[in-house]
Amino acid sequence: MYLAEKHPVDNLFACADIFRNTTLHMVIQQEKRGERIRNVDLAERRGERPLPVSTVRYLVQAGEMALLVQDEHGNTPLHLAIVVGSNTEIMQLLIESCAPPAATYHNCVKVLEMPCESAFVVQNKDGCTPLHLAMKHRESRVPLAFIMHPCPQAMLIQDKDGCTPIHLMMSRYLPDISLDKILLLLQTLPEVLSMQDHLGRTPLHALLTGLQRHKYEKMSNAWQEQLTQHLTGVTAGLLTREQSGRLMKLRDAANQSPWEYYWAHLRGHHVPFYYAAVGRIVAQASPDVPRPRDLY
Repeated sequence: MYLAEKHPVDNLFACADIFRNTTLHMVIQQEKRGERIRNVDLAERRGERPLPVSTVRYLVQAGEMALLVQDEHGNTPLHLAIVVGSNTEIMQLLIESCAPPAATYHNCVKVLEMPCESAFVVQNKDGCTPLHLAMKHRESRVPLAFIMHPCPQAMLIQDKDGCTPIHLMMSRYLPDISLDKILLLLQTLPEVLSMQDHLGRTPLHALLTGLQRHKYEKMSNAWQEQLTQHLTGVTAGLLTREQSGRLMKLRDAANQSPWEYYWAHLRGHHVPFYYAAVGRIVAQASPDVPRPRDLY
């Protein structure tokens, strides 16, 4: 900090090393290291301490454009903070700094203005935005609605596998995310329900796959039923009847609609009987689907 103030250089904090790491990337990595050594006596004897938030705040305020710089893996500082599990205060600082207004001033004159939305939609080499990584790394402390608020369009971006953040959310065990929060995310851009990944799967297909693999067996029947209703689009008018009907006709790479996937994988001896309630909801939302008597 002392050298930066004594020897000012334009865009100093946006400069990167041979691995394309800026100073902000490096301090976020150090913050994770500080978390690991916090409770180690050896670290205390050496005088090592977790990174203070004030250091991150200084670097962000001194050069906002560094928030958009991508390292060799395509990760911005916000990507990296989510991956390493930065603490809540640092995460909130980075998100707020990426949100408008964000500009660099010199002698009270604006010299640079950051395209704020870019920080939330920029993709790394795996095609992941910060929102994708927040879904993958649920141990991170980033609030999902907070990271979405500045740029809801991030919900529609697909990674290298064609997955939207909602696909990734449905592919993982979600005990820490309430159904109300999931509904709030879907209400922002309900068209994400009809998006298909490279295997042809919609978010509903992804949920049914998770049910088949017993990822949600600890969740109550009511929880499973309500989440299924959300993903068929029938909850709170997320989709019109016609839109929901088209959604239920979409087929994955195995040429199975959601109903056909359920019938092939989630019924009878394959899984516990309590998934029958999920089957009823999928069948009711599916047009032109015969209703087997034993489903009811």
